[in-house]
Amino acid sequence: MSTLMLCIIVPCRNEEGNIPQLFYDLERVKNADEIIFVEGSSRDKTFEEIELYLEDKKNPKMRLLKQVGIGKFSAVQTAFRSSEADYFAIWDGDNTIPFIDQKFMIDTFLENSHSKVFVTANRLTMHRESNAFRFINLLGNFVFSLLVLLVFQLRIPDVLSGTKIFHRELLEDIYSCKYAMGADPFGDLYLLSRASKAGYKIISIPCKYKERAFGVSNIGRWSGGLAMLKLMLHFALHSCWRKRLIS
Repeated sequence: MSTLMLCIIVPCRNEEGNIPQLFYDLERVKNADEIIFVEGSSRDKTFEEIELYLEDKKNPKMRLLKQVGIGKFSAVQTAFRSSEADYFAIWDGDNTIPFIDQKFMIDTFLENSHSKVFVTANRLTMHRESNAFRFINLLGNFVFSLLVLLVFQLRIPDVLSGTKIFHRELLEDIYSCKYAMGADPFGDLYLLSRASKAGYKIISIPCKYKERAFGVSNIGRWSGGLAMLKLMLHFALHSCWRKRLIS
């Protein structure tokens, strides 16, 4: 029986100061078969910094891609299309979720990967530093958690967490809705919708959440929030996206 592969995708935009810690953490993940950094139109020297570390570490598991398109989900898709891995983990480049929690998520996923399981981080129920969340982010999470409950019948505290681990089929072209894939700038709602429809068991793992040590968030809160509201309307109007009943 062939060994199934795990690929860690690391979207990085304007994360120059976070690169040293990223490499330190990712080199300690022993059960990853591939680690792909995807840099997207940074205004700082993120790309050059990753190149320097790759040259220094010479880790055959690691490589760097230039993002095709705009937005975090586009970065994820860029890495996905260049990998033949069976499982994918999204590891945010801002170092706001501690290494130990992200490693626990990966271990939990791999222990259950023989079944249909989808793992996502929950940053809301454990300790979080005082400035890790802005009020508008907390409010947005509450609103979208309520919408996900109404539309997908999924009770998930932290819908907007970008740290997720999932099976390859959730992004395979034969299963993907091109409109929804292009409409979600972050991929959070799209991946949850795919997992819901396919009958995956969704595991929400509490994680600590830290304030950024470098840089500022790359998320366009208002434009991104509007895009996701439009996407939720699309999901609500198309019943085929709702959770499949399993006998």
